Order: sequence, then structure tokens, then C-alpha cells
Amino acid sequence: MRSLEVARVNFKRALIVTKLSRYEYEKYRYPHLTETELEAVLKKRGSEYGNLLRRYEIHKTFEKRLVESVEACGITTKVVNRFGYNEENLKWADVVVPVGGDGTFILAASKIQGNYKPVIGFNSDPSRSAGYLCLPKKYSANVKGALQKIINGDFRWMFRNRIRITLFGKNIFDAPLELNEEQLREPGDTPLPKRTTVTADSKVYRRTLPTLALNEIFVGEKQATRVSYLELKLAGESRTKLKCTGICVATGTGSTAWHASMNRISDQSISELLSLLKQPVSEETRAELCSRFSEQLKFDPEERKMCYTVRECIDTKTWPEGKRINPRGFVSWLAIRSRCFDGGLALDGNVVYNFDDGAVAIFQVLDEDALQTVMLRE
Repeated sequence: MRSLEVARVNFKRALIVTKLSRYEYEKYRYPHLTETELEAVLKKRGSEYGNLLRRYEIHKTFEKRLVESVEACGITTKVVNRFGYNEENLKWADVVVPVGGDGTFILAASKIQGNYKPVIGFNSDPSRSAGYLCLPKKYSANVKGALQKIINGDFRWMFRNRIRITLFGKNIFDAPLELNEEQLREPGDTPLPKRTTVTADSKVYRRTLPTLALNEIFVGEKQATRVSYLELKLAGESRTKLKCTGICVATGTGSTAWHASMNRISDQSISELLSLLKQPVSEETRAELCSRFSEQLKFDPEERKMCYTVRECIDTKTWPEGKRINPRGFVSWLAIRSRCFDGGLALDGNVVYNFDDGAVAIFQVLDEDALQTVMLRE
């Protein structure tokens, strides 16, 4: 619960969720190829086999060191990759330890419901990965120090808010598209069926999605070049019709990710605006303005709120109500109705649920959905 004031741990079983490296990814795609044949395929594509193998070895060396350090603390470990990360292994574990970068951390978080099972991430290759969600990079070189702090309770619990989605409408029980599984299919393979219904009960028109979004949710047409037609309802506001390139709803955790990228103002834009105002400024001042603007886009991962962004809204002059809505704002609750031809809800870039014409999605941030992790005391 969020009310935990004193950091206490009683970890007996740690599930190590290991990164699927690019080298392993290619091995999964082409299991019938020898190393020499795989190298030739990669070289033809312009990829460096030797570099991929080196990064793989760096990751595996770190993984081995972490497992040995955890087990030296009297904790039993089990190592799985994304294909072995299932409900049975998750239930077995007292703590989940993703090893890789932010992508692996998000994968580990995606299967955890509620705020009862901690996720503690380690960056296995800090020279190549930012790993914002993992423990600070210095602990990649001092795994034992990090573990000792955790065992001693020298940290505070951190609860990263996540977004819960409740769907209303038809086809809401269609199986989602798992993006990473689709990417592992070889070119020329038979495409996965667009819709695979997981329940035959057509009388049920409400569903709470089993996946909680840690970073963000993108709402819009799956085909990026198609205009997204959506209706947005904010708390206390009237419904607004929008034509745009989609809506992104982000958490505080995601406010430093895609949310920041899509809303960031460039040095060029600052320069051109100031030029129109006939206010020339130095390069240093422009850089400072850009930095200050970017900083105010961020908010605390533990704040119980979301930030929506309407991407590239089309002003058709035909929907006057659309002019009253800000393209970006903080909310505690919002609803979106789809008017899309082939719409989707993409959660953390990992999984896409169908969101076709007439379906409604309710977005909420609830305390019981927060992801439990740690902040080490320095």
C-alpha cells in the first residue's frame, strides 16, 4: 500500500527478467541459420554482426554477475526472457528484477497488477542505454552496494502511477496485437489474424484492460498516414470532436519520454518566434528557453494525474467547439470515443488493442494500480 512509511524487504525469490538483445532477436528470427549464415544475412542488411555479439556478451556478463550477487544474499533466483515471463513465474516471485534498460523494465511492469510486488531494475549496459527507470547507472558497477542498501532498508518505496483503461462497445474483447511477437515473424510469414476473439459473450460491452500503462497510451488510427477522428471528454468539460494525428495520454513516468519529445519546442522555433517579435537573443538564451520549456513538461511519477496531448490537430473551421480545448493539459480523468476506421490503443509501445468506431475508453489513475519500486538513499 502507499501508506508504507518504513522500507522493509523480505525477498526470498527474485525473478530476473532479462533483456532480449538484438543478437538474440536475430537468432529467434532465423533459428535455422548457422552463425556464419546469420553474419552474412546481417551484413547484407547493413548490420554489424560483431558489434551485436559484443553487446550481447556485455549484457550476459552483467546478468551473470547480478545473479551471483543476488544469490549470495540468500535469495533464490530464476532467469527468464520475455517468452518465459508468464503468470506462473510471476506468482512464484517476491520481487521482479528486470535486467537491461527501460524497455525491459516496462515489459516487467506490464504483467504486474496492483502495487504489491516490487520491480527493481538494473541497467546492464549503461554506456549504451539511459535506463531512467532502472537504478542509477553507478549501481551497474556496484551491484553489491545496491543490494546491500535494499536489504538494509536504505531506500524509500516509490509508487509510479499507471493508467487504467475501461472500454465500452463492441469488439472490445478482441485479442490485442503484441508488437514484439509480430516483429519476430520472418518476412513472408503468414500475417497474424487481425482479430482473434477471446470471449464469445457478445452481451458484455464493458471491459477493464488487463494491461496498465506505465509511460503512455496512444489513441488513434493504426495507419499513421490516416487522420484520426476522435471525441474527447475531459472532467467538467463538454465533449469535443477532433481530427488530428492521435491523442497521447501520459503519466509522470512517461512525461520524460514520448510526451516530452512530442511537446518539446526546438531552438529553431524559439528563434523564429523571437524574430517575429523583433526580439533577437543570444544562442545561450535560446538554449535556456528551450531547456526551461522542456523542464515544465515533466511531472512527478507519483502525482495522481495524467497529461493529454492532441497531436497536430486539424482546424477545419467547421467544429467551433474544438477551438475551446487546449492541445495539452493535466487531467485526473478523461474519456475518448473512437470515430476511427481502424483505431487502436497502443500501451507503452508494446501492445495494441482495437479501438474502432463507437468504442469508448475511460482513462483513470488509481492508487491501487501504482507500480511499487524503490528509490535508494544517497
